Amino acid sequence: MSPYTPGNPPDTSFTWIHVTTAREVWRGQTLVLPNMQISDEGFYKCRVNNTMIPYLK
Repeated sequence: MSPYTPGNPPDTSFTWIHVTTAREVWRGQTLVLPNMQISDEGFYKCRVNNTMIPYLK
């Protein structure tokens, strides 16, 4: 089970941000840091966005 609820439509975006520098470092559900360097040290947060469109009956 996913830790988020897909929207309607289920398009969901994930953006990983380095907390200290506020720099976006990755887009994807899982954080990947290729060629990691000492400057990558620190805390990261994940921003998850999806669009909720109500079903019309």
